[in-house]
Amino acid sequence: VEIDARRARLEQEIETLAPVAAGGDVAAKRIKEAEARLDDLRTHAAGATSLEESERLLEAAREAERIEAAKVPELERLAAEAEKVAAAKAAELAAVATQRAASRHAELERARWHDRGEDLRRQLGAVEEDLARHRLVAEERSRRVAEAESSAALAAEVLPRLGAEAESATKRLVEAEREAPGEEAEMAEGARRLVALEEARIDARLKAGTLEGNLELVTREAELHAARMEEIRLRMPDGVAPEEIPGGKAREKEMRALERRLQEIGPTNALAEAECRELEERFETLRTQLDDIAAARGDLEQLIAKLREEEESRYEAVFGAVATNFHEYFSQLAPGGRATLRHADGAEGPRSGVEILVQPPRKRLQNVTLLSSGERSLAALALVLALDEVNPSPFTILDEVDAALDDANVGRFGEMVARLGAERQFLVITHNHVTMSHASTLYGIHLDESGASHIVSVRLEDIRKPATAQGALPGNRAAQAG
Repeated sequence: VEIDARRARLEQEIETLAPVAAGGDVAAKRIKEAEARLDDLRTHAAGATSLEESERLLEAAREAERIEAAKVPELERLAAEAEKVAAAKAAELAAVATQRAASRHAELERARWHDRGEDLRRQLGAVEEDLARHRLVAEERSRRVAEAESSAALAAEVLPRLGAEAESATKRLVEAEREAPGEEAEMAEGARRLVALEEARIDARLKAGTLEGNLELVTREAELHAARMEEIRLRMPDGVAPEEIPGGKAREKEMRALERRLQEIGPTNALAEAECRELEERFETLRTQLDDIAAARGDLEQLIAKLREEEESRYEAVFGAVATNFHEYFSQLAPGGRATLRHADGAEGPRSGVEILVQPPRKRLQNVTLLSSGERSLAALALVLALDEVNPSPFTILDEVDAALDDANVGRFGEMVARLGAERQFLVITHNHVTMSHASTLYGIHLDESGASHIVSVRLEDIRKPATAQGALPGNRAAQAG
């Protein structure tokens, strides 16, 4: 806007100076006309017939020449000023044109930078979207890791307790099974003794009652007999002996026999009934304990079965997850290959062995022990990563796992570690420069001229020049942190 205003102002000044320039042009034109008239006069003077006419014409020509000569300096001055002003205005116009061109260039640059800014904004938006997506993926993986850690912590907390309970229950069951025969025999012996005592008590009571009844009857008869004998003796005159009662001796003999049998039986045991009750209580206690042992044995068997079922379920879940991850990692390390895990001899359960089967590219499926050293290294690395995927660890140390690998496999190994390094921490000990080139930081042991060892580190995130890192640690054993 300022440039346009200056341009308009200059154009107005040029229009103002136009008359001055026009005046200069008119003066020049008049000078030329005067010179032409002077030439005409001179021509007429040359052809004049009379001297007077010639002098008159010459004088007129001189007068005209003086008049025009007097105007020439002024006209030349005006013309010079007009030229100066025109030159100054032309210079200003040129400056304005230059400024306008610069302004136009600045506008073009501004438009170009604006377009570039829009491109950068779009790129930034795409980067932010990628960052948000990666954050979501990282959060999801963090959540999965947290869940896995929680499950592992819960399993680590519960399984020892359940194992201790199962072990304690097994010990109790074994003790109960070991003590059960003795207690059963004791209970049987107690029952037999109880029955025998009860029978003896009943028999003794019956016999004692019978004998006591007979003895009492005989005693009463003897007392009656003695009373009668005394009464007869008192009634009989002196010197006359009473006659014996028929059967009296037999009765006395029977009474003495009954007294002997009572003596053989012995006194009545007043504690027999209390002993019988005590044996009955002991029998009930042992039978209750036996029932408790049987119930505890059933509970323990159920608990052991539940623990074995839980152990089997967890083992199969972990086994399946490890087998799936093992196949995925091996197929990435060896494109076209596959790997699997299965129970040895087709058995199932946590106590069976595990067989590792691997099929490298363009080869048949076979046991890992039949593979080459490089193929075994790839299989072992895939299995370690699969186990770490199921049960994540704070960091993973890999010691020269790439020693038996060729360049192509080393490249895939380095790319995988670099990719997984965004979510996990890896410490790789290696001599291979290809593996080092995928690291974020290199650590090495450097031996100086004095024989002292120094730890040297290089952050390849800041300097992505593997050759520099290799030159810094020539021939040394480097640890790659990813």
